[in-house]
Amino acid sequence: MSNLEEVLHQFSEMGIHLKRGKHIFYAKEVTHLVYRMDRDGLLMDEEKVPAIKQAPTLENTTELRWFLSFVNYYGKFIPGLTAILAPLLTMLKMQQEWAWRGSPEEAFARVKQ
Repeated sequence: MSNLEEVLHQFSEMGIHLKRGKHIFYAKEVTHLVYRMDRDGLLMDEEKVPAIKQAPTLENTTELRWFLSFVNYYGKFIPGLTAILAPLLTMLKMQQEWAWRGSPEEAFARVKQ
């Protein structure tokens, strides 16, 4: 507790003001954005995973960009994600009609898994 008080005092001296109601101290677990943190480190927030697993088939590049940005938050937890996403990333570069079949569809299914 004395270390915490010292840190808060140093913040105050530097002009950084914290509101007590916005901070959680001595919690066993904290969820922030798409991550969960506990004494074991940074983990996926399991409440957010269904959004990926249940994502409907993508129908255009806007939906693809949304999906890729959401999946990238969890990139550190998915081994080989860049290789898996390669067909989907290629679709963003394509200047032709949307073609959702073959390798993009397989990549989408692998990421959802």
